Amino acid sequence: MDDDRDAPRRDFEQYKTRYAELGKRFRDYGYYAVGDWTEPLGKESVIADAIDDLADIEGDLERTLWRYENVGADDAHWHFRLDYEIHWGRHLKELSLFVFEKIARGDG
Repeated sequence: MDDDRDAPRRDFEQYKTRYAELGKRFRDYGYYAVGDWTEPLGKESVIADAIDDLADIEGDLERTLWRYENVGADDAHWHFRLDYEIHWGRHLKELSLFVFEKIARGDG
């Protein structure tokens, strides 16, 4: 990459504000269980937080947009893929299963 400028990082107060805003919009989306496919069957589930997942996804995509607007498309694409592979992609996958189940059961 030709330009190593970093997108502004959201501080904890900004995160708390975004978390609260998303919590108001998605009142029924809280904690949910996720499994680890690398662990043997019968292993305890891990607990995830749907609102935290949404806030993380939003934050990563917001930084990608910043990179697109301030550094360029190639840089944004590189960061989009990196962040997807190491962070928000898993949140998106697990959250989508949670939302699918809520809708299928009629409470989403």
